[in-house]
Amino acid sequence: MYKWVNIFKITFFTLLVLGLIKPKLVMWGKTKDRIKVLQIYGLALLFFITISGILAQESTMNNMILKARHDVKNNNYKRAVSYYEKAIKKWDNDDRYSFTKKEIEQEYINVKKKLRE
Repeated sequence: MYKWVNIFKITFFTLLVLGLIKPKLVMWGKTKDRIKVLQIYGLALLFFITISGILAQESTMNNMILKARHDVKNNNYKRAVSYYEKAIKKWDNDDRYSFTKKEIEQEYINVKKKLRE
């Protein structure tokens, strides 16, 4: 999904620049001026930039957990513990992620035990 958001950002940025140079290229209807181009494509670009920021935080959390799990499989417990600690510190809401905080905390406890061994 993040790929599509980036495609839309690039598309709207391109249309915005083209429209500011020559509004007739990207506008339809009676009014074909730069202000209208800025309103339509500028707002669309801002919307997709905001969406990408929201998705970036979610993917960052998912990536931290995936890296931690990968490090556990490779017996790199010290690095896995640091990823789990970062993820738990940044945690805000169970509804946003594909796993629960309780699961992650349990994995964290298990890795800490293995690190002590």
